[in-house]
Amino acid sequence: MHLPERLVAVGVENEGRLHRRQRGATITSESPGLRKVGHTPPVAERAVELDIGGLRWDTGAPTPVLIVGDYRTLLAFYIPDLDAIEGKRVRTAELVRCTSVQFGFPNDETLQGHRLWGQGLTFYALHEVYDSTWIELLRSIERVHPAAPAVPFPDAKHFILAFHDSTLEAIATRIVPLDTYSSMPEAVLAMAGAVQQNAG
Repeated sequence: MHLPERLVAVGVENEGRLHRRQRGATITSESPGLRKVGHTPPVAERAVELDIGGLRWDTGAPTPVLIVGDYRTLLAFYIPDLDAIEGKRVRTAELVRCTSVQFGFPNDETLQGHRLWGQGLTFYALHEVYDSTWIELLRSIERVHPAAPAVPFPDAKHFILAFHDSTLEAIATRIVPLDTYSSMPEAVLAMAGAVQQNAG
């Protein structure tokens, strides 16, 4: 199966980095983000809306589809009519070096119940969460490994994508737009092929 160049290129970047994604990189005690107990007051996590070209979705029916493998995490969604390219309305994107992901509840009718509502979280937008408790949880789990660095997952970021009927949260190093397709089945087929290619 022929895959779009951008799907292949980002996949090559991810392949071979699994162990680095799992173990992180060596960080000294002076590295940013390493807090010393009793020296830094706790900071409440907060969401900041991001404006990244190509990562804007339809507010009414984006109907996102998520495909997750060991090496790649890809998603597709409908974009606004005004952003369509030659009639193509389905955009794919990748959560690069994704460590963990959750997808589903809440929808836009209950988003106000999310712990970050009132802390920057808003409807139908892409966010980054600063001082993420989820990242800290993953780091605490990773620290039990004898080869874990002082700060596991040093480049990890916490993203929230608020859709109409669902919310996607992920820990990854970045999120990048990929290609645009005429239909959701076409996009899903391309994503499945990309994930399988890297898994094989």
